[in-house]
Amino acid sequence: MKIRNYYQYLFLTALLSLIGTNVYASGIAFASCDTRFENITEINDDEVTIEELKAVVKKATEDGDSWTEEEWKKAYKTVVKAIKPLLLELKDMQEKIEGASEEEQMKIVSELTEKLESYKEISDQFEAFEKVAESSEIGKRLSEDEEFQKEIEKELGLGEGFFDDL
Repeated sequence: MKIRNYYQYLFLTALLSLIGTNVYASGIAFASCDTRFENITEINDDEVTIEELKAVVKKATEDGDSWTEEEWKKAYKTVVKAIKPLLLELKDMQEKIEGASEEEQMKIVSELTEKLESYKEISDQFEAFEKVAESSEIGKRLSEDEEFQKEIEKELGLGEGFFDDL
């Protein structure tokens, strides 16, 4: 029983450390002074590259205090779009671990640990953005706005209530 609880704890700790306790609220917007990123949050299959994510985080760090609500929304959407593959991976692992035997759970946690390493850079950028957003009045308000979360879920094709279970 202790081993099972330990692995569940590891899984949840990894999950929370990567996406933060308010990932569902972290709608990542971006002030599009650089036209390369202007339409990055349009619904399409194109992933946001790590370079694009870094540019959004850098811009938020430098100019976020002067951003409008629309600029913050755009940045939040861009960041969530960038971490979408990670979120989908975590959701998949979460579904696999529910109802699995202790042995299967240990195997899933091991797989998760390996996969999380490949998302480290994205995770670090997400955490940096989250800190900047929390220091901004508008960014913080949007991170707690459930309607905005629903908007992100819809626009990024994550399905209604996706963030509720993470």
